[in-house]
Amino acid sequence: SIFGKWDISTIFSVAENIQIEEWLREDGISHQVKLLYRASRDGWGGKDFHGLCDNKGPTVTVIQSSGEYVFGGFTEISWTSSGGKKPSPKAFLFALRTHSGLGPAKMRQTGKSSDWAVYHKGEDGPIFGG
Repeated sequence: SIFGKWDISTIFSVAENIQIEEWLREDGISHQVKLLYRASRDGWGGKDFHGLCDNKGPTVTVIQSSGEYVFGGFTEISWTSSGGKKPSPKAFLFALRTHSGLGPAKMRQTGKSSDWAVYHKGEDGPIFGG
């Protein structure tokens, strides 16, 4: 398991953890994962996120909404607090639990806007797409 201990996240289940690992392996990504930031522990602001996640390499961002829906994104480039739009050829979004009840889904980039895969701005948390 690239996620190591199962207690890395309080958001997703073991099965969802395995699903994320499979999606990463599809793109040849097998780095060991380390929990960098947890909003409930580290603060909810963009500066809190960037203070702990900038310049750390590839990241998986997992979000749980108030409706218990779980979704997120992956980027293979390091987050930074400045720089605006950035290309990230391997970036993708995913949904694990949705209001529609559909199964897990991985959403790859499409179209010609790959230069806007992620957006870096220190005042905001992680931004995917554009």
